Amino acid sequence: MAHNPYFVLLISGKRKCGKDYLAEKLVDLFGHQHLVCKITISEPLKAEYANIYGLDSCRLMESSAYKEEFRTSMIKWGEKIRSQDPGYFCRKAIEQTKAIQFPIWVITDIRRQTDLDYFQNSFGDKVKTVRITAEDNIRQQRHWAYTHGVDDAESECDLDNVSSWNWIVNNSGNDIAVMKTLQEIKDKAQAIVPPFVYNMLQ
Repeated sequence: MAHNPYFVLLISGKRKCGKDYLAEKLVDLFGHQHLVCKITISEPLKAEYANIYGLDSCRLMESSAYKEEFRTSMIKWGEKIRSQDPGYFCRKAIEQTKAIQFPIWVITDIRRQTDLDYFQNSFGDKVKTVRITAEDNIRQQRHWAYTHGVDDAESECDLDNVSSWNWIVNNSGNDIAVMKTLQEIKDKAQAIVPPFVYNMLQ
């Protein structure tokens, strides 16, 4: 569709705060498989890294010890690419998911100011942002442990001083409050997408 996307949601948060889980919950709320595209910027990064170094790309996509083994070197490799082309992995993720076919985009892993800048410069006021937080003890229950070179790296800290989030969600266990915010985001997105788009999806 020529006017896609109508609504672009950028999800940010630290490791083990529940970004992917809440993104899945949000997509499920929409209930129409042709309405929403879930985009993960790290997927093309992991795929290219795995191809270059002969690794298992499927295992890198999982939340696993295998991924953690290569996380630091992947971060450094990705930063080298970004230093030459800050929007490279954002564009790759959009292309690989064929996102332009969908009116609503949910980007699950905004980690850097350059990620924010790419989408805001490309899609303007169509972009809304949400920051997912969780208490450290809750993250530890999800198998997070502070790792030097990862948790103090740009990929985890670059957006710490951003205060202009449209929504902030504390994902530390209050599921009712979390789902209320996700419903609010869904309602906002659906109000922006014109009725004729829904008619075309029938």
